[in-house]
Amino acid sequence: MDPLDIKEMLHHHQLWLKGLPTGKAADFSGKDLTGADLSKADLRRAVFRAAILRNCQLQGANLAQCS
Repeated sequence: MDPLDIKEMLHHHQLWLKGLPTGKAADFSGKDLTGADLSKADLRRAVFRAAILRNCQLQGANLAQCS
């Protein structure tokens, strides 16, 4: 997945977490996130079903209630 696409998805996810109508929950299902830097990202309730997380940076990320 392209870093700009990830950044955009994370932006919309933050809006969704705040309850704003322009937000959308992050769904990384089946996406290849190899090498992505998701450190310190608020990923609460994001979906990662069958996502490839090889060498993904997740230090300090909030992964509460992810599926």
